[in-house]
Amino acid sequence: MRLIRVATCVPVLTLVFLLGLEVYLRQGNPVDRLGYRSVDIWNLANRVEICRKTKPELALVGSSLLLVLNQDKTGTHFYTGSYPPYLQSLLRKACGDDVSCINLCSGMQMVPEAYMVSEAVTNAEAYPKVIVYGIALREFVDFTYSAEWTGEGFNSLSAYVKPDPFFLYNLYSVETIREFLLCHYSYIYRDRNDLKFMLSGMTKNWLENLPLDQHFTRMGSDHSWKPQKEGYLMETWIPRRMEKFGEEVYRKNPEFLRNYYMKYQKMMYQRAYTQRDRLERGLGVQQHYFKNLIELCEKKKIFLVVVDMPMSKEFISLAPPGFYDSFKAFLKEGADNNKFILIDLVDDPDFDNTSYKDGVHLSYPGARLLAEKLTAIFKEKYPGLLEAMERQHKLNHR
Repeated sequence: MRLIRVATCVPVLTLVFLLGLEVYLRQGNPVDRLGYRSVDIWNLANRVEICRKTKPELALVGSSLLLVLNQDKTGTHFYTGSYPPYLQSLLRKACGDDVSCINLCSGMQMVPEAYMVSEAVTNAEAYPKVIVYGIALREFVDFTYSAEWTGEGFNSLSAYVKPDPFFLYNLYSVETIREFLLCHYSYIYRDRNDLKFMLSGMTKNWLENLPLDQHFTRMGSDHSWKPQKEGYLMETWIPRRMEKFGEEVYRKNPEFLRNYYMKYQKMMYQRAYTQRDRLERGLGVQQHYFKNLIELCEKKKIFLVVVDMPMSKEFISLAPPGFYDSFKAFLKEGADNNKFILIDLVDDPDFDNTSYKDGVHLSYPGARLLAEKLTAIFKEKYPGLLEAMERQHKLNHR
C-alpha cells in the first residue's frame, strides 16, 4: 500500500510524465507534423542524419543564398531538399565518378550554425572531404542573431554534436556552454519553444472566432504581413512547407519580394552603423566561430572553400561605406594565409538582374550559373578538390 502511495504521488507522476515526454520527443518532431513552427524549422537534424548515412564527398553550408542550388525549373526546393542536382551532376562529370553532394544550408544561417553543422557531420568515421561555405556580409553585421542560440539551427544541431572538452572550450562563453549542454541532453528543454508556438497558434486561431477589434498578423494571399483573418501566423509559417506559396509570391508579385528584402537590408545596415557596440560584439562572435570552422577543417584534413556569394549591385550599394571593403579584406587575409580557398563572386558581372529572384536569392538560371562557375573554378584552379572527392568516394564504396 505504501509503495502504491509513493508511486502515485505528484512528484513521481511528474517525473514519469517528463521522462515519457523526453522519450516521445526523441522519436521525431510532433509539433512540426501538426503544422507549427519548431526548433528544427529548416529540417537540419534530418539532413545531418542523411549525411551520416549516405557519406557524401562534399557538403554545402551557409544561408539560403546557397540553399537555392537545390531548386528546379519550377522553383521547387528553393527552401528544401537535401541535394543540389545540377551541381552534383557537374561534379560527377568533372570527377568521372558518382561523387555526391549534400546541402546543409538553412535560412538566416549564421557562422556559429555553419560551424555546428560541420561539427555534426564530421564526428563520424566517414565525412565530407570538401566543405563549401557560401558566405555574405550579412552574416557578420546582422547582430539580431549574434548570440549563438538565437539562430534558427543552434538548438536542433546541439543534439548531434559531441560535447567533448575540446568542443566546449571552443564555445564563445559560459552562457553558450550552458545552453548547448541543456539542448544536447534534454529534448524537453531544446523544444521548449515548440509548445509555446503551438499553444500560441491554436489560441490565436480560436480567438479569431470572437468579434475582435483587430485580427492577428498573418501572411495573407496578398503576400504581406498585416492584421487579417486568413493566412499564415508566424507560428504556422514554415518555409519548407510553403514552397509553392513562396514561388507564387515570386511569380505574381516579384516587386513585393524585392521591396521586402530591400527594407530588411536597409534596416540591418542602419542598426549596424548606429549601434557600433552591438555590432562589435556580434562581429566577435562570428569571427570566433569562423576561426573554429577553419581549425576544424585543418584538424580533419578537409578542404574549406569560402564563396563570397553573388549579390545584385542594387543591394551591395545599400551597405555603409567601407563595410564591404573591410569584409573583403578580412576574407582575403584568411585566404592569403592558406587558411581556406576563397572564391569571390560578390560582384561578378556575369550575374545580372535576371540572375536573381529578389536581388538577394538567385533564380533557377542564376543558380545554374553559380554551379557552373564553381565547377569550372574547381577544374581550372583547384583540381585537388576534385581528386580528394574522388579518393573519398572510392574509400566509401570499396
